[in-house]
Amino acid sequence: MLRPPAGWVYTAPVGPKGPFLLGTYRGKREWVTCPLLRFAVGERRVRREDVVRRVHELALSIADRVGVELVDVELAGEGARTVLRVLVDREGGVGVEECARVSEMLSRQLDLEDPIAHRYTLEVASPGLDRPLRRAGDFDRFAGRAVEVVTAQPVEGQRRFVGRLGGLHGGRVVLHLPDGRELRLPLGEVAEARLRVDPEEILRDLRRRRREEVGG
Repeated sequence: MLRPPAGWVYTAPVGPKGPFLLGTYRGKREWVTCPLLRFAVGERRVRREDVVRRVHELALSIADRVGVELVDVELAGEGARTVLRVLVDREGGVGVEECARVSEMLSRQLDLEDPIAHRYTLEVASPGLDRPLRRAGDFDRFAGRAVEVVTAQPVEGQRRFVGRLGGLHGGRVVLHLPDGRELRLPLGEVAEARLRVDPEEILRDLRRRRREEVGG
């Protein structure tokens, strides 16, 4: 099975025409035929939060059936440039087939409910190196990794913190700052958190994988 690199995107142009574009991988561009979403005509004002919430519910059920983890749902852009982005993952990395299945199944559900009243693009993607941390379990799963955290309210005069994740303890996110301090942030006060690209960490992972390959 093909394994796309981190951040690979399965793009599905949505509208009355056009196939699903199965990205570009190793220099090859592939097309597959899948059901397309209707091009909704007319004006309907729906709050973005409501759209994201409903898509999250649909995508969560579909992700469970496909056997992948739903990481996040994002709605970006305006008008015909709107992008509905669904991030999925699984242990060992998500593959092309899983992204395609989630995209096709979600497209069918969205076609029935028609939550966005204009042309848009549906993307089903792997989360990439700067993966967002949404669930409480993510903070334990990625303990030890470099992260960036933004709080809802200022803490010690600032809202953005960069450090090493120490896990989740007693409902608080533990963050080890570069100056040696330890910060404990209530989970409910964390507005945004994501992994931070650490070149040294990437090099260590590459060396570890090479050692495993040689040893195997």
